[in-house]
Amino acid sequence: HRYLLFEGASKGKGELVLEFKKGNEVLGEATSCWVNLLDVRNMYKRAKITPDDPDDFTEPSDYVGVFNNPTRTPPIPNISWTWDPWGNNFMPDPQETKEYLIFVHGWRMTYHGSQKYAESMFKRLWQSGYKGRFAFVRWPTYSEDTHPTTDGLTTYNASDYRAWLSGKGVAAFVNSLPSNYVRNIIAHSMGNIVVGSALREGMQVENYALLNAAVPAMCYDGKQDLYEFPRETPDGDTDPITKALGFK
Repeated sequence: HRYLLFEGASKGKGELVLEFKKGNEVLGEATSCWVNLLDVRNMYKRAKITPDDPDDFTEPSDYVGVFNNPTRTPPIPNISWTWDPWGNNFMPDPQETKEYLIFVHGWRMTYHGSQKYAESMFKRLWQSGYKGRFAFVRWPTYSEDTHPTTDGLTTYNASDYRAWLSGKGVAAFVNSLPSNYVRNIIAHSMGNIVVGSALREGMQVENYALLNAAVPAMCYDGKQDLYEFPRETPDGDTDPITKALGFK
């Protein structure tokens, strides 16, 4: 057996014919096949949460008291979603299966970086034989895009709050997908805060995979030993107000 690796130079389609030659003499020819080379951005869908800056609808300096104020408790009604314009028309796989896999990125990822992260995931899925549709959702985490001098390192709590706000838009997006497709969702790190919020907003999915989730397992599993931490947490606090602010 011989294995050959071809690298695409540009988009396009054509007939690939393998010839065996000795000098200029053609010794044999293999059965031809048609090849269609696409930009990866034509092969998956991309959405983003709107507005791009949820601070338009809250007070960014008041993250501590925001959960105690009913007028500012998330989700903000204006949070929604839109298709992310990119100039690449989606082309479904000719052998497409009726399923969607939606990916939600984590904290501190830049706009460009989160796209590349999603594309790497899609390529690996495609190479492993996945034939369903893949969709990427961008939510407005703080990052180097917004804090270039600190790379967004000091924005964990503020981004966590934005993640909760963004859940309303993710729920609306996922529930808008065709009902004859199985809907599955994957989130990385703080993206699981977004998805947790989306579930509270009525998002309907068949399967949910949490990757390095920034949320404790006890939120989805009732085993008592998951509540036994080596240090005190809000979920075990004796003060009922503090306890009500825990993840559980």
